[in-house]
Order: sequence, then C-alpha cells, then structure tokens
Amino acid sequence: MSGSRPTGFFGTLLHAAGRRQDVKIAQRLNEAEAKVARLENELAASRTIPPTSAATPLPPDHLQVRQVGGVWGPSFYREGRVIFDQVAAALGEAGQPLATTERILDFGCGCGRVLQSFEHVPPSGEVWGSDIDAEAIRWNRRHLGHLGQFYGNAALPPMRFPDGYFTAIYSISVFTHLPEEMQFAWLTELRRILRPGGVLLASLHGADYWSVDPGVKAEVESRGFAYRTGARVDGLPDFYMVAFHAEEYVRRTWSRFFDVLTVKPRYIHSAHDAAILRRRDD
Repeated sequence: MSGSRPTGFFGTLLHAAGRRQDVKIAQRLNEAEAKVARLENELAASRTIPPTSAATPLPPDHLQVRQVGGVWGPSFYREGRVIFDQVAAALGEAGQPLATTERILDFGCGCGRVLQSFEHVPPSGEVWGSDIDAEAIRWNRRHLGHLGQFYGNAALPPMRFPDGYFTAIYSISVFTHLPEEMQFAWLTELRRILRPGGVLLASLHGADYWSVDPGVKAEVESRGFAYRTGARVDGLPDFYMVAFHAEEYVRRTWSRFFDVLTVKPRYIHSAHDAAILRRRDD
C-alpha cells in the first residue's frame, strides 16, 4: 500500500492492523477529516475573537500535532476559544459559571489550546492545567504561566491535589483515548479532587465516530464501549489510542462516580459528545 497509506491519527491506527477493510475505512475517515478541516478553517476566518497577544505565541508544530492531530497555525487558539465558550456555557447550565469558579482544572490541557482563552476571559479564581505530556507542560509554564499553574501528571493517579480542591474540571480529548480500566481510575481520582457539588465536563467519541466502523459499532451497541489499539503516535504513550462511548454506557457506569446530568451529542467543536457530571455530596 506504499504511496496510498492513509494519514492522520485514525489512518495510522487502522493501517497498523493490516486489514484491507480497515484501510478503506481509514481513507474515508481521512477524507471526512479533510472536509471538516476546510470547513473549520473557513469558519475560523469569520470569527471575531481577539487575536493572541505577544505574551502567548503559538506552540511549536509538533506540540500542536500531538494535541489536535495537525498544525492549525493561527486557528489553533482561535478554535480553542470556540471550545472554551462551549465549556463555559455547559458549566453555567450546570450551575457552575466561570464567574464564580474558585478553582478550575483543564485535565489533559496539552499545549494550552483551550486554557489560553483565559487571557481574554480573566478567571475569577485559580486556573490549573495538567497533562501527561511533560514537554507540553514545560512549554505552558514558560509561555502561559501568566494565565495559570501547570502540573505534569503520571499515567495513573494519584495527583498531588488535596481532596475537594477544584470547583470545576473540564477534560477535552482525554477519555476519547484511554482504555476502560484507566478511565475508571481517572474518574475515581477526578471525583476525589472535585468538591461536592462540583462539575466535570468530559468529551467523548460518540456515535458519529463509532458508527463508521462496523466492528466498533457492533461492540459499542453490545456493551456501550470500545477501545482500539494500533500504531504508536510519536510523543504519546502506547496506551493512548481510541475509545468510543455510548450514552447509555456513560449513564450506567460513570454514575458510580458522579451524577450524570446530561450527555450532549456533538457538542464540543461540533464533533465530540460532552458528558456533564456533578460530584455527589456523599
């Protein structure tokens, strides 16, 4: 297949399996991703979001690729602001508006694509970003340190924060890539560091993602969850692959850790579903 190997995260993953059907699926995914990227760039050009200041330069290309699967250039932070506004709106609907958030954590912040928007929406309290990517955390400390504090977490809990430290936590494109038991470990930990009544927003790969592959679709429809491994992505851990969730599964299994307030289909950037959760006072 030399010369026709599909590109992008999904393409690399499915090609590694060496199955012709998977390669065709990956090619269709890449075509769809390219179309989405063109539309997003057109949409980005029309947005009236304040420009990035000199205090926050764009991350290097390889850190952008590691976080969003491509080099977005000037659109990197601009589209991060779109996600920021969606997160802020969902938190507000859940009764935890940013204006009254004492401490907020961007869990899996990467190189600050979403967190950088606090430059234009000054926070009322502490802002933290955490990530397994030590290089991204170092970059954030150097270039985004005026916006918040940054913590490099390990692959598994615990984190260094005390119980009930955060008022709100959001996590974009993290639970979309973890195996099931690791997800449960992190849900347990995020529950620990979130205060009773606090809100967690986590993005997920919903039906728009898992319905593309018949095998994945069958597994998700059967048990509510699927996880696929494949080729390692440069700069990311071996376990960081692709996970898929059904809403019923989230409501059934994640309710062990949180009250599931709602699951919003295609809410984050018109792509990921968003699970909105509240820690019970128990």
